[in-house]
Amino acid sequence: MNGVRTSYPRLALPCTVIADGELVHLIAGEDVRYSLRAGACALSLAALLLRCDGSHSLDALLLEISEADRAGSHQIVERLYGERLLIDGPVEQLAVANRYRLAVEGRGELAERLLIPRAATNEPGERGGVSPSVDSPQDRGADATPLACLIRDRAE
Repeated sequence: MNGVRTSYPRLALPCTVIADGELVHLIAGEDVRYSLRAGACALSLAALLLRCDGSHSLDALLLEISEADRAGSHQIVERLYGERLLIDGPVEQLAVANRYRLAVEGRGELAERLLIPRAATNEPGERGGVSPSVDSPQDRGADATPLACLIRDRAE
């Protein structure tokens, strides 16, 4: 939609969003912080703002409202970014953890031990514990990224 950036908006302050005719009120606590004159797209804008939690892109949110209300809602959302009432959500919400599997190269006792399947443990008696195992059973799939581990039984 906006072509310049991919934003994942969320409200900077915890607000209650209420549509009232042509207005959208953003209420924090007992105070009306903002009253936005949204015209005919007030209901769509209120629904869009309620979904602004930082985990959905602005483009995806705009596609959920009627085409007639998109342009007006987009303009108001961009203005709310300028006022810093809307900010981008934290990257932690968007990050997807990588899955790794050990790709052991070499020989020796350590290499053999790394090739033996093992479960993750947090037991204190287990040499400080492993949290979680890089080569845990759920990470052995073909979609797991190989993590090269070169093992030498003596320095050369």
